[in-house]
Amino acid sequence: MNHKNNMLALSQERFSARKFTPEAVSQEDLDYIMECVRLAPSAVNRQPWRWLIVRSEEAKKKLQDCYDREWFKTAPIYIIGMKNVNENWVRRYDEKPHGDIDVAIAAEHLCLAATEKGLG
Repeated sequence: MNHKNNMLALSQERFSARKFTPEAVSQEDLDYIMECVRLAPSAVNRQPWRWLIVRSEEAKKKLQDCYDREWFKTAPIYIIGMKNVNENWVRRYDEKPHGDIDVAIAAEHLCLAATEKGLG
């Protein structure tokens, strides 16, 4: 078995990137990663998220103005995960909305898929 298809190996290789190359992420890799995100589990299968892929320098600059970190400025694209509060499941006994948990699970799928593809 290819170790890249092994969950434990992917989890061991995953890291928080703090420096990126200027190399563009291929559309094929991006499509694969976003398909992994789409298939992430969520409470009651609501998938209460929206994902925004930011490529333009103008839009990236606006985000950099909000998060002024040098490493952040080096990323070739940004993928922004947002929870949709109108679609997330709410636990009845304490009214806890699960959208934040669901987006976090999907974001981890994103990280593991990027690791599998050799991306930061």
